Amino acid sequence: MAIIHRGEIVALAAPETLLAGLGHEVLELRVGGDASLARAALGSHGVPVGTAFAVGSTLTVPLHDRSAGDVIAALQIVALLALAALRGAHFTITVSGVAWFVAAAALIIVFTYGVAETLASRIRKQEDYVASVPAVAILPFFFAGALFPIGAMPGALATIAKFLPLTHALALMRYALVDPRGTGLHAIWGMSNVTTEAWLSLGVVAVFAAALTAISIRVFSRSAVG
Repeated sequence: MAIIHRGEIVALAAPETLLAGLGHEVLELRVGGDASLARAALGSHGVPVGTAFAVGSTLTVPLHDRSAGDVIAALQIVALLALAALRGAHFTITVSGVAWFVAAAALIIVFTYGVAETLASRIRKQEDYVASVPAVAILPFFFAGALFPIGAMPGALATIAKFLPLTHALALMRYALVDPRGTGLHAIWGMSNVTTEAWLSLGVVAVFAAALTAISIRVFSRSAVG
């Protein structure tokens, strides 16, 4: 297969070799008209099409690989833990604790990706997207117990906090590394078995992560063909 751009062959290799060089995620569309018009339509809906190319009636759009974002998120977590240790924080490191922490962090990252992709597909202007960040990404931290225990909040706000996936993720991560008694989990569930509470909170975060992933895929699909 050859990729021709403006009358010149820019790549020549087997189809699988060319696709492998595009990254792990590729969107392939078969169009009935001019592929360049389909490319422009995708771009107007916020799809990154800078490296998209057309072969016959097929439009191939390389999507951003999430692995880079995952690495950055992991580095941020490591940096925060290192800074906390330098400031005198005491960590209780166990194998099970690390497993709880990794599971909670991974699921909240997936959830956050889903929220970001959904907003990107629905909000057309970059300025509007940036303006939505405080309400979507910053405000929930105040209700999730990031700065003070949810038990210290008024009853109505504490109830709202218990329905936020971030509240459950933070309580899990604290239980995993700094709060082996599960104080944060007890504030959410009010049960006596901290392991059960941890599994329940992990399930809540997993449900939100799966739901937002499904919603983001559906919204993206509608935007791409709309």
